[in-house]
Amino acid sequence: MGQGVSGVMADEMTILPGMEELFSLLRIKRYKASGLYDVLVLDTAPTGETLRLLSLPDTLAWGMKAVKNVTKYIIKPLSKPLSKMSDKIAFYIPPADAVDSVDQVFDELVDIREILTDNNKSTVRLVMNAEKMSIKETMRALTYLNLYGFKVDMVLVNRLLDTRENSGYLEKWKTIQQKYLGEIEEGFSPLPVKKLRMYEKEIVGLQSLELFAKDMYGDTDPSDMMYDEPPIKFIRNGNVYEVQLKLMFANPVDIDVWVTGDELYIHIANQRKIITLPISLTGLEPGEAFFKNKWLHIPFDLNQHDQNHQRKDYDKVLN
Repeated sequence: MGQGVSGVMADEMTILPGMEELFSLLRIKRYKASGLYDVLVLDTAPTGETLRLLSLPDTLAWGMKAVKNVTKYIIKPLSKPLSKMSDKIAFYIPPADAVDSVDQVFDELVDIREILTDNNKSTVRLVMNAEKMSIKETMRALTYLNLYGFKVDMVLVNRLLDTRENSGYLEKWKTIQQKYLGEIEEGFSPLPVKKLRMYEKEIVGLQSLELFAKDMYGDTDPSDMMYDEPPIKFIRNGNVYEVQLKLMFANPVDIDVWVTGDELYIHIANQRKIITLPISLTGLEPGEAFFKNKWLHIPFDLNQHDQNHQRKDYDKVLN
């Protein structure tokens, strides 16, 4: 946040929930703006913390937008008149630098979200073990990442026992891994699934990392997109406009969809995505959402505009 926010103000803001993670994300923007790096790699924590971190711009932006609107349309217009009426009222009105700091944080969030969801430059690669719980967690992660607009272009299955060698005590575990590996390749298709063996020692040091990278990517460029398909699409067929989200493992029972103004809300379990709709869809109610080939389709009938205009003209005639 560093630039533009005073030291005291920055210290106070770090107390707010999510601010520590936000400052971590701000480093991404700073490194990208410097132009000193070819690729930035964000090595995140296990699934829950990763989702919290990557969804932070969306989560905080909604609250920041509300604060910003209250400040712009209520606090600023009323602050000076009310301050003149009573010194006590002035005590409760935030100073200008505090208001400016909220605006700055909001702008930073918008920039971070654009960087992370730029499907041409940013991608997520999921790492899992061939174990039941790990597979379930990765399925959940993929669903939520796609919900928030992050492109996932590869899945890596780690720590696989070599099928060509006798693993002794772990021989039965090898059979279990191969069973789950088949489920992973089928379930996560068409995403490419790469596999890495269990190494004899911990991957530490440049030599071990070079071997690790060679096994994973071979002679290909790791920075290339392994699979190129955006997780959110806007498709028009005639007078029907569809918002499509790739939610491979979502349970339709857990999904709620509604529209408020020009914003489309998609709620899955404890995660919520807000999509700003094109102007042509503002004021329209979504039709019945349905799943097809792992995609959630949310249709909007553009004929509703004509019906709404006819209803308004009819109401004018009556009045």
